[in-house]
Amino acid sequence: MKRLFDMHRYYIQKNQVKYIINHLNNIENHQIYLLISLAMDATMQYNDDDPLSDPKPNPNVIKKYNSIMDSNWVLRSSYLVLLMQAGFSLLESGMVRAKNTKNILVKNLITTALGAIIFFGIGYSLSFDSGKSYSNPLIACCSFFSLEEGDYYVWVSKWAFSSIACTIINGSVSERTKIVAYLILNTVVPGIIYPLAAHWIWNEGGWLYQLGVVDYGGGIAVHVLGGTIGLVGTMLLGPRLGKFDPETGKPLVLSEHNIVLSSIGTLFLWFSWYGQHPVLYGMDLNKSRIASRGAINTTLSGSISMVTSFVITVVSTKRYDLKICINGLLAGFVASSASAGFIEPYYSIIVGVVSSFIFIGFSKLLLRYQIDDPCQSTSVHFACGIWGAVSCGLFSDSSLLDEVYKNRENHQSIIEGVFIQLIGVSATIIWCTILAYVVFKILKKYSLLRVDSDIELTGFDNAHHGGAAYNYRSYKNNSNSNSNSHS
Repeated sequence: MKRLFDMHRYYIQKNQVKYIINHLNNIENHQIYLLISLAMDATMQYNDDDPLSDPKPNPNVIKKYNSIMDSNWVLRSSYLVLLMQAGFSLLESGMVRAKNTKNILVKNLITTALGAIIFFGIGYSLSFDSGKSYSNPLIACCSFFSLEEGDYYVWVSKWAFSSIACTIINGSVSERTKIVAYLILNTVVPGIIYPLAAHWIWNEGGWLYQLGVVDYGGGIAVHVLGGTIGLVGTMLLGPRLGKFDPETGKPLVLSEHNIVLSSIGTLFLWFSWYGQHPVLYGMDLNKSRIASRGAINTTLSGSISMVTSFVITVVSTKRYDLKICINGLLAGFVASSASAGFIEPYYSIIVGVVSSFIFIGFSKLLLRYQIDDPCQSTSVHFACGIWGAVSCGLFSDSSLLDEVYKNRENHQSIIEGVFIQLIGVSATIIWCTILAYVVFKILKKYSLLRVDSDIELTGFDNAHHGGAAYNYRSYKNNSNSNSNSHS
């Protein structure tokens, strides 16, 4: 019986693909185990002269299976990252005043679409190479406006990251920036600023990658990058009208109009963050361990950061501030982005606690110097992104780093790790500051940066977008009708 079974298994393996395809449509539940067994059998290599000899692993089939798993994993994770656009749109539109709601949604949609075109034509070619193109530690150079078929799924993931960086910037400079400035900025960022930084950090030929910089899920290449550009823009734009008392300089309250939208957007972001962190690494070579570790560390860091921010606010102000809870949660997520896959879960609690203090402290520092960030994006992404990068040097496990970064020498000491991470952060900040300053200065010189004061006071929605986002008159009429019908 065993001989018959072995012969049957041998011939099935030789025609494995055809067999599985023919039976996929008609498979019953109790046949799933058989299919799994046959699929595993397909990874074995048999001796044609002796079918009953012990099979050996078939490296070609295993490599193909790993490639399929990787591409599917990266694509599905990329879709989650793109869902962050919905989360940020809800978050930002709720954080601004009602008169600018449409403006937030319009600029997020337009800049995401524009960024896709720019990154396809230029950005990807400057940031990542497939091994068949010219590349050096500073820049890659593939064929512009074209991709090899094997790079399609990689492009989707990298574009999703670049779109998030752009959205972070948009939130920092909202409620007083012209649409044309958004368009120009979101051409430069995915076209040159983000691609070169991503090449340095994530490409095997990049100089920061070779130096040993670690960035698990965009802590430096996305959050520090976007936060830096947003900070430069906020400083050059100046605060919103009415944000600071003209005599005392103290900050005044320009209340968010719909914290409910922001809360829902935050839940979208929480869900999407589980795609952002492991998307770069695939699932082969036991990388599922890294992804699982990243998921729990993301959860713990964000959760403890939100709870700590909540407690700090209650103790200091005696108020239960929902906005602080929202941004405190995001601060923890951002802080975990560089290191989530490479540290033990108990370290993520430390990362989250520290990030809450950094977020609250940096927010107060900005207000002290009259730097107005409506969504507190700079405090969340810039300040906590830097801390997250440093924490990777402090707490990362070298054995876990070696699993992912096999082709380089990783740091072996805390001092070395922190020093290398600071180099990566400093290089990114300097690069972004120089280019962002030039772009914003040019926009300001030609009156393309900030809207006129009358438009800012009236609101973008009425001035540029055909009316308010909410039909208050219709709502009022419906309320009156309902009241009359009940009376």
